Amino acid sequence: MSVLERNLARLLRHAYAPVRPPLELRARVLAALERELAPAAAPVAIPSRLPRLRFVYAVAAALLVAFGAWWWWSATRGDELIERQRSGADFVAGGTPDSPRDGAVQTPAPRDVDLARPESGNDRRAIHELSPQENATPVAIPAAPNGLSGTVVRAGDGQPVPAFELVVWEMMDLPRVGEPERHAFESQDGTFALPKLISGRHHVLVRAPGLASHVLAGVKLPLEAPLRVELGAPSRITGRVIDAGGAPLAGARVLCESLAPAPALPVRPELIPDDHWGGALSGPDGSFVLTDVPLGMRRVIAFAPGHAPRSSASFELRADEPVQIANLELGLGGGFDGRVERGDGAPWPGVLVLASSMNYDGTPLTFDLSTADELGRYRIEHLPAGPYVVMHFGDPSGAQASPQALLPGRVREGESTRLDFVDPRTKLTLTGRITQPDGKPAALYPLALGLASDKGETWKGATTDADGVYVFRGLDAGDWELLGGRNMATSMTHIARFELSGRGEVVRDFTLASGFVRGRVVSGTDARGLAKAVLLVFGEDASGAPVGFRGKCIADADGNYVIGPLSAGRYHLWTLDERGEHAAQRGEWLTLASGQMLDLPERALPAGGSAELSARELDGKPVTEAVLSFAPLGSDDVPVALNPRTDSAGTFTARGLAPGAWTVRATDARGRSAEREFFVEAGRASRVELEFGAR
Repeated sequence: MSVLERNLARLLRHAYAPVRPPLELRARVLAALERELAPAAAPVAIPSRLPRLRFVYAVAAALLVAFGAWWWWSATRGDELIERQRSGADFVAGGTPDSPRDGAVQTPAPRDVDLARPESGNDRRAIHELSPQENATPVAIPAAPNGLSGTVVRAGDGQPVPAFELVVWEMMDLPRVGEPERHAFESQDGTFALPKLISGRHHVLVRAPGLASHVLAGVKLPLEAPLRVELGAPSRITGRVIDAGGAPLAGARVLCESLAPAPALPVRPELIPDDHWGGALSGPDGSFVLTDVPLGMRRVIAFAPGHAPRSSASFELRADEPVQIANLELGLGGGFDGRVERGDGAPWPGVLVLASSMNYDGTPLTFDLSTADELGRYRIEHLPAGPYVVMHFGDPSGAQASPQALLPGRVREGESTRLDFVDPRTKLTLTGRITQPDGKPAALYPLALGLASDKGETWKGATTDADGVYVFRGLDAGDWELLGGRNMATSMTHIARFELSGRGEVVRDFTLASGFVRGRVVSGTDARGLAKAVLLVFGEDASGAPVGFRGKCIADADGNYVIGPLSAGRYHLWTLDERGEHAAQRGEWLTLASGQMLDLPERALPAGGSAELSARELDGKPVTEAVLSFAPLGSDDVPVALNPRTDSAGTFTARGLAPGAWTVRATDARGRSAEREFFVEAGRASRVELEFGAR
C-alpha cells in the first residue's frame, strides 16, 4: 500500500468508519487514489474535477502543514513578545461577538460601509443559538442519544421553518478533518433529528430558503437537550469582482468567511464540490448578491480560476440594512516552483507537493498542490501573497507516512519563489536518541529543528523511530534549537539549544523534561470554553534573565489545555484567541517543579476590535509590501500577525486589537515610513489610511 493510500485510509477510517461501511470507504479511497496518481508522470498537472474524498485529504494535509507551522511561528512571535514586553506593557488582542440589537423593519437603500466609526443603532440580532441550559422551550421530539435534534424557527415570531438544510461535519483533532454531510428536512413543526452521528463536537450549518444561514460551532454530542435555532430575515450584500485591470470577472465564487465549508480553502474553487460552497457566483458584469449571511461583523472572500483569492474589508451587517462593499480586485497572485531530488541528487518524479498559507491573522487558510513531473519539477500558482510552508510527501510507493520535507517561504504578488528540495548529503547530519524521564525511548516522537537566529526559514521536521532515534540531514553550521511534542499540530515545547559546526555526522542525545501546566480558557463574554485558544509559554534562566519561547499549546473544543513537558523553572503564559475574536492576556510568573502537574486558574479573554489599514502614495497608488508595526498608544509594539505587510492593493487587516488608542507605522521597500494614530472599539472595524509622501 502506498504512502497516500495509507495516510488517506487512516484518516477516513477514524473519521467515517462509524458512518459508512469500511468496504465502501476502502473502495472509494482506492478509486480516488488511482485517479489522482495515474497522471503522476505528466508535467505538473492535477485533474480539475476531483472527488470529495480528495478534498478531504487535501484539506487534512493543508491543515497539517499550516498548523505544523506553529512550530516556528510560535517561537518567532514568542521572541518578539518577550523582547517587546520587558517593560511590562500589556499586550492584548481579540475580537468580539455580534452585538445584540433591536431595530426598525423598513428596508433602506444599500449603504456604503464606514469602517472608521460605525454609527450606533438598535438593529436587532436576527440569529441566535440557545445553549441547552438556556433552551427551556419544550419541543415535540426527544434528543437523540448520540445524534443531533432540535427545532428551526424564524426569529421574532418563533414560527417553525418548514424546509431547511443542515450541513454537519465533525470537529476533529488535526490533521484529521471531518467531511461535510448534507441533510435536507421538511417538517411543518420545524423539527429535525440525526440519530446516527457519533459522540464528540460537530459544526452545523443551518440553511433555509429566504433566511440568513447560521453556523453552530462545536455542538457537543450527546445533547443535554434539543437545540433551538432562530434564523433571521435575509440579508443583502452586493458588490463586484474585477481583475487587476478593472475588467469584470464572471463566474467568481463569493462566500462569507464565517460560512466557509472548511478551515482551509483551495485557491482553485473547483477543488471543492459545489454543494458545499454556498455563496454566490458573479454575473457577466462581475456583480454578485449574497442573501444568507448572518448579521454582525463580517467579511466575504472571492475565488476565481486563474486568480488569487481575496478577502474584503470587514463590514457590519445589520438587520434590514443592505450593504454594498467595495470592488473585490483579484490579481494573479504569486507562487512557488522548484525541483524535488532524491537522496542521491536524482530527480524525484510523481511527488505530491503542497503549499499552505500560515499567516494567522484571521483570514481563511488557503492552499494548492502539484505533482512533480519526470524531471522532478513542480509549480504552484495563483496563491495570495504572504507566508507559506511548502512540503512534499515523498515517493507514493514508499514507506513514509508523513510529510518528508518542509520548507517555509513567502509568496509575492506577480512572482514565483524558487524552493528546491535538494540533495542533503553535502551538509551536516544530526542524529541521536530522545529518551523519556524514566530512561525509556521516546518512540515515534515528532521533532522540529531550526536555527535559533532566523525567522523560520530553516525549520525542519523529523520523528523518532521505535528506539527513540532521530535524524536531521542537510544542516548548516550554526546555533540550533530543538523542539518536540506528541502532537506538533496542537502542542510542542523546547528541548535544547546547541551549536553545530563542521561537516559529516553529529550525535546528540536528549532527555525530555517532566513538568506540565494545565488549565482552561473561556470567553469573557459568555464564559464558554474557547476552542483552539493558543497558549504561548516563555521562561527565564537561573539568573532571572528572559530566555524566550519555551512551548505552545492549542486548547481543545472546551478550552482545556495541557502544556509540556517543561523543565523546572519560572514561566509566564500568553493566551490568545486563534480567530482574533478575543483580547489576549499575559499571565503572572509561575514556578514549576520537576515532575509537577501545575493547575492554573481559569483564564477569561475579553472582547476586542480590528483595523482595516490602507497605505497609499499621494497620487493614490497603493504601497505594497510595506512592513507594519502596531502598538497601543504609549506602549511597545505588538505583533498582530506573522511579519505583517500590506498586500498587492496596499491593504492589511489587523484583528484582535484591544479597545483604545493605537499607533501604526508602515515602512516601504525604499525605507520611507508613515505613521498614524487610530482608535479601536470592541466589536468594530476601524479604517486607517496611511499616506506616504505627505508633509
